[in-house]
Amino acid sequence: PNKFPALQIEGDLHKRGDHIDRVTVANELLGNNELESCDGLSYLVSLDEGLPALSNLDSYVRIVKDKATLRKLIFSAQKIIDRRDADAFWGGRRGASMKVLVTGGAGFIGAYLAETLLDRGCEVVALDNLSTGSLQNILHLMHRPGFKFILGSIMDVKIVNQAVAGCDAVYHLGAAVGVRLVFEQPVLTIETNVTGTHNVLDACLRHGRKVLVASTSEVYGKDVRNGVGRFREDDEITIGSSIRWCYATSKALDEFMARAYFLKKGLPVVITRFFNTVGPRQSPAYGMVIPRFVGQALSGDPITIFGDGTQVRSFAWVGDAVEAMLRLMETRRAEGDIFNVGSDEPITIKALAERVRDTANSRSEIVYVAYEQAYGPGFDDINRRVPDITKLREMTGYEPTVPLAQILERVIDYSRQKLTGGDFNGPAGAEPKATARDRR
Repeated sequence: PNKFPALQIEGDLHKRGDHIDRVTVANELLGNNELESCDGLSYLVSLDEGLPALSNLDSYVRIVKDKATLRKLIFSAQKIIDRRDADAFWGGRRGASMKVLVTGGAGFIGAYLAETLLDRGCEVVALDNLSTGSLQNILHLMHRPGFKFILGSIMDVKIVNQAVAGCDAVYHLGAAVGVRLVFEQPVLTIETNVTGTHNVLDACLRHGRKVLVASTSEVYGKDVRNGVGRFREDDEITIGSSIRWCYATSKALDEFMARAYFLKKGLPVVITRFFNTVGPRQSPAYGMVIPRFVGQALSGDPITIFGDGTQVRSFAWVGDAVEAMLRLMETRRAEGDIFNVGSDEPITIKALAERVRDTANSRSEIVYVAYEQAYGPGFDDINRRVPDITKLREMTGYEPTVPLAQILERVIDYSRQKLTGGDFNGPAGAEPKATARDRR
């Protein structure tokens, strides 16, 4: 936008020897009725200092005659700020000069994130102890310039400190994950998630690094009770008494710790609550339902549903989750806040099993297994887990790009290729060759 009126005021302040403060300039614009022009308003609202002054819209109705127009102009100006912040985050070169640490970098999401960052010109350091991650996820990255793998744990203070010190930003995805692992090894789960996150946050504070902390939809605990059928970031949380809730509790503590570091110590941090995220290369070993269903369908084994199948879930494409993380990290307004990341397309587990079977052209029988038989006594589940992603949409413009039907086709085609000796190691937003029909 044309900023001549503002520049003229800045020049006048300079001639008078006054301190050139953007808020003062904004007030001068207001006093001179320069806000009647779009350029004056754009200058005001594109300043971080000017935005709080515009929070009381009634004060400006006399200048911009209706609130809807003012909100539209403020929204446009906020995008100017976001673009400015994004350029600053990426060093002005969209990632080409940035070195990024990804903890849990050999995990399912971490490997896709690492690959996308490399594609954007970043250098990437992946830290993983391979307890739930796999070298298979990153073998295709090993030869790429700018990629480095460190075999190590987030529990090791020295390794974490050295890795953080050598990077410009941190995506903290390392954690003990998976329903079965959590239920069988609760002490390891709590220690890894809480102590590991503390080590990462402490190192980021010491070296002045911005960090994204990955959390989980598990922190919402029991079924949604807000009347909309979707979990919102400001919902009250009810945790059950079963030991399976140790994972949710440990990740909730991670969130509180990250927020405390932001509020009390000034560490720039963003928190993401991931709902079910799926795509090729995801292992069924830790209770992930889609790769398990697909493997059973392709092999002709019974497709096993734990519980009665009425549970409602949603499933996001891994490339969309990666894009959400990148957008949130480059948006300064997101710092100190929590965001749901996922898809808001709901489906019951019974319907999911039927759709997997149909898409795979399988004759597998669908059978039901009691929770007690699958996990042992005392297991507690959530009936409905679907996110409200309004907050993420409004902050970043995020939209899921791959519907569940295409996700299933891509995962099934990848799994078929793997069974026949092929492989798929494309980037997060790509698809296996066999799904080129999706583009038609």
